[in-house]
Amino acid sequence: MVVKKESLKRSAMAVWYIGATILYIKSYTLLVQAYRIDDNTAYMIALVALGIIVGLLKTKYIFTHALSKNMTRIDTLATPKIWQFYRIPFMIFLFTMIALGAYLSRAAQGDYGFLAVVAVVDMALAIGLSLSGLLYTLEQKSTSSKKHQ
Repeated sequence: MVVKKESLKRSAMAVWYIGATILYIKSYTLLVQAYRIDDNTAYMIALVALGIIVGLLKTKYIFTHALSKNMTRIDTLATPKIWQFYRIPFMIFLFTMIALGAYLSRAAQGDYGFLAVVAVVDMALAIGLSLSGLLYTLEQKSTSSKKHQ
């Protein structure tokens, strides 16, 4: 089944943003669990700050490039198929990371340090995904408006 390249791009972006949303919720939940173990507000602020900093670095050095590369790959497809919004190796990687994340969240239950680490990792991933998606979308709108002028 051949589809429009724009449909593939929208599918890729939907998965990107859904992943970010799930990771925001998951990191929040883990932070709440950690806070119930040790209600030190200063630690919570430090964890959130660390998650934001790492997320910004991931945005700049990993996710923006990866997203742009995938969108460029979609543009090069001669006859795009619905399952081609990501490459098969990336889908395998994605499902592996989802399973690993679920396992780590369960394994961290009741362990403040482990909960904190997994929460920071999830928060950083969520920030990286959402900001890179936003930056890509803004760049595309800017490029599109320049073409129409």
